[in-house]
Amino acid sequence: MDGLLINTEDVYTLSTTMLLKEYNRPPMTWDFKTQVMGLPGSEVYKKFVKYYHLENELTEEEYAQKQHDFQEKLWKECVFLPGVEEMLNGLFEMGIPMGICTSSNKKKFDLKIVNSLSKLIEKFDVIILGDDPRLKNGLGKPHPKIYQLGLEGVNAKNKENILPSETLVFEDALLGCKAGKSFGGTVCWIPHTELYGKLPALETEFEHEGQGFVLQSMDKFPFDKYDFQSVKKS
Repeated sequence: MDGLLINTEDVYTLSTTMLLKEYNRPPMTWDFKTQVMGLPGSEVYKKFVKYYHLENELTEEEYAQKQHDFQEKLWKECVFLPGVEEMLNGLFEMGIPMGICTSSNKKKFDLKIVNSLSKLIEKFDVIILGDDPRLKNGLGKPHPKIYQLGLEGVNAKNKENILPSETLVFEDALLGCKAGKSFGGTVCWIPHTELYGKLPALETEFEHEGQGFVLQSMDKFPFDKYDFQSVKKS
């Protein structure tokens, strides 16, 4: 969801840069950000303090609280990214089963989907969050477990038996792409605009188009290549 459906990655960048400033560190760069996009919060903290040499200055509890304080003021600015609202409305009208599998915990998720965002988000068949107890012990992304749970929920709600190979996994983060590949879905990778075209050989992450492909934005999605009617709700 973050950085794919709504522009929350911009909020994460700003809040982290504000936190770094308190410790006389330079602004966060994409070199670090690409390492943590899609990870659960506790894993981000471990990489954060190591990368910025803050192991003895910032506890995980302090990190989480400071990020919360900065972000709480910024979430209200979140909006859908280009093409997302139109695509979701179209898929909902077609009756396509869909789920959200996000590393965000419940508290952050609820803060992000305010106002008009919630009306669309609430239409998803299932929402799997990063603090789901079934994802403990290292089962967050890049492990495929979160997508396995998502598909189980979608199938249970719709009394279907959709296979991983029949799914599309939309991601903006490299770790999420790895999770989607391991899960067995076709991955549609839509990197942040600051990354698109800058990371070396994005397409080489996928061995063939059936495994995944890269788009500049959601409004570039090739609808003509996919038979959504074959998986619509009965």
